[in-house]
Amino acid sequence: ARTIEPGSSFALEVEAIIAHSVGDLEAVESAFQEVLALDPESVPGLTGMAQLRAGQGEHSQAIDLYGRARRQRPRDAKLLNNLAVSYRAIGRSDTSRSLWLEALSLRQDYADAHFNLGTALYLDGAPRAALSNLNRAVELVPDSAKYHSNAAVAHRAAGLPLRAVELWQGAVRVDSSYVDAHFNLGYTYQYDLQSPQQALPHWERTRHLAPTDIDAALHGAQALMDLGRATDAVKWMRGFVDSNPQHPRRDEVEAALSVVA
Repeated sequence: ARTIEPGSSFALEVEAIIAHSVGDLEAVESAFQEVLALDPESVPGLTGMAQLRAGQGEHSQAIDLYGRARRQRPRDAKLLNNLAVSYRAIGRSDTSRSLWLEALSLRQDYADAHFNLGTALYLDGAPRAALSNLNRAVELVPDSAKYHSNAAVAHRAAGLPLRAVELWQGAVRVDSSYVDAHFNLGYTYQYDLQSPQQALPHWERTRHLAPTDIDAALHGAQALMDLGRATDAVKWMRGFVDSNPQHPRRDEVEAALSVVA
């Protein structure tokens, strides 16, 4: 297509998308630079280059590029969402929240904006304020384990462990190997809900998925102790030590073993 029409910015944009999908970032940059050489204010060129810069951690450059594109498309919710992500990355939390709210005023069903705003509110110490956005993101994209998991974290922080468990269970239904969800289910069942019996299968699953996770090993051993299974707790910890002879925190398990044994 580019041979037939060398000045086709559309062909260059598609070429950039293909290059990105195979991880050839040099080709992505080259294609978008050609797009911008043809038209310095091309919105696809500006946003494409901005996404590339953001992915490289160059958020100030990304903000400048997104800003130029925004002047042409002030009501583009996706552009506002991406701009908010870069502002958040440079510490401009208030600006990023305002941009996500603006994006949601344009597209009330924009899952990414709900998720990003909710996650930002939780990280900024306002878990209850985050709940409505994170729940809405889960409703809009029910097959996202990440959406379920982040919503669960906020619910637990807001003092709602039962809802958190429900959401983490949703995460593992979507992705049975989502190790963070299994870890958090184990922790919440064991310490918030005082149910080591329900916690243990998740510690076992975490141990299988992340055999070097010492915290899961210690919590799993504690669950066995709480269930009156001291012999199994010793076997559990010895298994971890034998499987991880060079672990930098191995002495913590050995110390626990000396107490239990």
